[in-house]
Order: sequence, then structure tokens, then C-alpha cells
Amino acid sequence: MNIEEKLKLSQQSDCIYFFRERMFAQVYGVSLYLAATKLNLDLKVYCQQYKKLNNKKVLKAGISIPKLIGLFSDQLIVQSYGYQLRGNWQIDLTQVIEWQKLQFTAIEQLRMMSALPNIKEPNSSHLSNRKDKARLALAGKHSQDAWHLMLSEREYNYLKDWKKGKYPLSIDLSFIEKLSQKIASSRA
Repeated sequence: MNIEEKLKLSQQSDCIYFFRERMFAQVYGVSLYLAATKLNLDLKVYCQQYKKLNNKKVLKAGISIPKLIGLFSDQLIVQSYGYQLRGNWQIDLTQVIEWQKLQFTAIEQLRMMSALPNIKEPNSSHLSNRKDKARLALAGKHSQDAWHLMLSEREYNYLKDWKKGKYPLSIDLSFIEKLSQKIASSRA
């Protein structure tokens, strides 16, 4: 099944369509939205560009097939392409579009953050001496490229303890936006 067929099938809201790809079941479009928001599956959403779609970027996520079967073994319908999970979900397409925009924004911001130089944690004595501020040294390839970013203790602890799904996406996006602004202003 090609990507166009997968995306067309994935736009329906009567079922969630899981497409088998090796050891994983991939979800796209409305199916991805339903799996993430209605089933609360712990999915890592990716953005992939497809040449067949004129380099259009498409959101997708995968779940291991054994995990999927373990969660929904009695409800899954086996198909030639993978699996289908029927449901009676009422969705508003504007919510789906807004959710997708948030995902694209989060992915882009994370991509920009990963382009930053390596982040080194301050040592514990530094933190104990300056409880109100934590200092992260961001070093480039050469020492003259080194610069420092001051984080509050709260910001530092948020980054140190962050795990996927620990906080709502809106809080993560808000933190990323504030951190991006802080980085931009410190580099100006």
C-alpha cells in the first residue's frame, strides 16, 4: 500500500488504521489524532517528507505490534495492510487541524533546539552555591564560540526531570517557546 492510499484511509474517523511496517504499526492523519488523543497511546510523533507527495511533510507515529496487540487484542481487526480498530469517535476536523499544527510546531522547535551545541550540566557545588539560578554552558566546536545561558532553578529542574508525556503538550510548548526566546535574546 502506498502513502497516498494510507493517507486517504487514515482520514476516516470511524476506525483507527494501523499500517504494518516490519515490527511496528504506523498511524497517520485522523487515525494518528484519535490514537494520541482518544486512546491516549504513548506515541512519538514524527514528521516525514514524501517525494511522491511533492515533498509534502506528513505526521506519523508508530507503536510496536506486540504492544498494540497486547492493548487491543480482542478489538483489533486484522487486515492485509495491518490492523483496524473500530470506534464511535465524534471529532471536529478543526481540532484535528489545530492538533496537527501544534505537532508540526513542536517538532520544528525540537529540531531547532537539537541544532544547538552540546548542553553540559553544571556540577552540584555550583547548584548549591546558586540555588536561585542554574548555569548551563553551551560550548561550540571552539572555546571562543562558548556562551552561557542562565536558567532559573525551576527551568533547570524542568529540563533535568523532563520525560515524554509527563506534562501536557501545551506546557511543553510554552516552555520551549520561552526558552527559545531566552536563547535568542542571549545570543543577540
